[in-house]
Order: sequence, then structure tokens, then C-alpha cells
Amino acid sequence: MKPYFFLVLAIFAAASIGYSQTPMWHNQGALVAIHDSATVYVRGDFLNERDGEVDNRSALYVVGDWTNNASNEAFRSRGEGIVHLQGNTPTIGGRSTTRFYDLRLEQDSTARATIDVYVDGFLRLNTQAFFVDTHTVYVYNADLGAVT
Repeated sequence: MKPYFFLVLAIFAAASIGYSQTPMWHNQGALVAIHDSATVYVRGDFLNERDGEVDNRSALYVVGDWTNNASNEAFRSRGEGIVHLQGNTPTIGGRSTTRFYDLRLEQDSTARATIDVYVDGFLRLNTQAFFVDTHTVYVYNADLGAVT
């Protein structure tokens, strides 16, 4: 009986080694408040669903993809809040567009958009490529320094 048990345990362990979930922040309808010089650091993807919202008045770092599947533009706050998108080839996508205030692309390589992107304040490309394919990035700040 003992050898059989260890054989089953070894097969299960070997099968589960290849399976791992990507770390992420999964907002399932909550209001996330980032205030008073707070910094939220997500080491993984950010997934917003079920009418979840972010009231960002400070800084949000995402080391992965940004996905908005909620029926809103993700952010409740207007006129403030920085989103730092980092990692290796991050993607902005989802079923709904996101309206950022200050979007900073700080990735290791090329960022992508699989949906239109809206920016009210500043778009910081930081000399990195941002592929949008057939989509559009709208920057609503008339300041000549709004896109760098």
C-alpha cells in the first residue's frame, strides 16, 4: 500500500508543478481607495470586474496587464492619480475602456493596447514603444508636454 500511495502522490506533485496561477489583483465590484500619499503595488495583473472602481488620488503600480471588464471606465477620481504600468510587454485591454489621468509606461519592452485608451492628464511613454494596432489613444490635455 505504501508504494502505491507514494506513486500517486508523486504523479500528483509532478502534474501540479506545471500549473501555476498568475498573481493578480482581482477587483470584483469593490471601491478601492488610494489616498493620502499611499502607494499600491500589484506584482501581477490588475483585473477590474463587476462594476469595480478605483478612487486613485496617489500612485498605483501594476507589474503586468491592465484589464477592465467592468461597465465603467475603472477610475472614479478625476484630475489626479498616477498609474505606473511596468513589467514585460504589458497590455491594456478588457471589454470596457479605461480612462486614466496620468499613465506612465515603464515596461521592459513594448506595451500594447487591445482597446482604445483614454488619458485626461499625462501620457508618459518614457522612450518605450506603445503598439495600439487599430485602436486609438486619446489624450485630452492640451498642454504640449502632456505626452512625453
